[in-house]
Amino acid sequence: MSTERLFEGPPLTRVDDARFEATVTAVERRAEGVALELDRSLFYPTGGGQPCDLGTLDGLAVRDVLEEGERQLHLVADEGAAGWEVGRPVVGAVDLPRRRDHMQQHSGQHLLSAVLVREHGVATVSFHLGRELCTIDVVADAVAPAVLKDAEARCNAAIQACLPVSVELHQGAAVEDAAQTLRKRPDAKALASERGLRVVQLGDPSAPLDRDACCGTHVGNLGQLGSLVILGSERGRKGHTRIQFAVGERAVAAIRARLDALDEVCLALNTGPADAGERARGLVAQVSEQAKALKRLEQDAARAEATRLAAEGSPWRVHTLAVAGPKALTTFAQTYVSAHPGGSLVLLHAAERTSLVVRRGDAAPEAFDAAQLLRELLEPHHGKGGGSRDFAQGTAPSAAAAAALAAAAEARLGELFG
Repeated sequence: MSTERLFEGPPLTRVDDARFEATVTAVERRAEGVALELDRSLFYPTGGGQPCDLGTLDGLAVRDVLEEGERQLHLVADEGAAGWEVGRPVVGAVDLPRRRDHMQQHSGQHLLSAVLVREHGVATVSFHLGRELCTIDVVADAVAPAVLKDAEARCNAAIQACLPVSVELHQGAAVEDAAQTLRKRPDAKALASERGLRVVQLGDPSAPLDRDACCGTHVGNLGQLGSLVILGSERGRKGHTRIQFAVGERAVAAIRARLDALDEVCLALNTGPADAGERARGLVAQVSEQAKALKRLEQDAARAEATRLAAEGSPWRVHTLAVAGPKALTTFAQTYVSAHPGGSLVLLHAAERTSLVVRRGDAAPEAFDAAQLLRELLEPHHGKGGGSRDFAQGTAPSAAAAAALAAAAEARLGELFG
């Protein structure tokens, strides 16, 4: 038995609108609770990118609303509905704030998608209504910030104009004619539905801003959206971009969160919002220059220490650097063998992990193979690395391995060089 879809009626605006009476037509015990089928329901089931309504049936919390073919099932707690039977009359109440939020987000998505394709030729391929933010995926490798700003401004102009939102139901031969007027053609399932083709229209019927097939819940006019804000975009799968946005109270909450974050940044930078960007860029540039200077100092120190050790003339050496940037190890190793071509070196640095460099001088004994020695040293510590006969580098997963690696390297080099 199919359920009368009361949720396809007028938008809910008052608490009384969110209440309805129905009769239980099926009761099924399932692992996740009791699934109740009703002869009529105001609860919207999950579908079309929109989460289901929540609320109560005779005071019992509705956990989920599912659509299985023509059936609509309301999942409730097993213990609460233990004695429920077919024929029981019930009073349902939809969570109105949740429904209002979903109506705002879904209508906002229609508006944003319409503006993007009408004004910028950017078509929407999917929609997701999340708990805090909403996203649409559009056909574009990237969407320029100027396009997003323009789309946002146009959406809010339509909201301020309180353009009407209306719903049409087309059946029979009228379905194909209606499909020709839509922003995107419905899939075959929607066109063949026995219930007909449901079309949501934004704007004046004589010159609509948008017409799209949709089974979701929507506001009565765009003024009920309050506002729409685009929060950013990011590259999605190949050829697509994901745009984040929020509508109504969500938009206010998102902007409030960003303003609070900006206040924290301004406090830390000791500046006002208008100057925060310039101040932050200046600090980033300063830190970058200091980091470059530090790397240069590290490499200069590595060269000096390597030159000093090479002058001692030992045929091999295991040495640990106390301070080392990413390039200091290789700089040290290259300087060492350049000054002492007959020498062989194992160099370590311990931080979060233990970094290891093995270097062979051009005139070092033929028995020394840097890559082979690296593998022998790292294998007991589950380290990773590689290289050639003359140069190899790798890491062990912990700093604690440094002492054991140094001891193993001295023992092995002692064996190789006698």
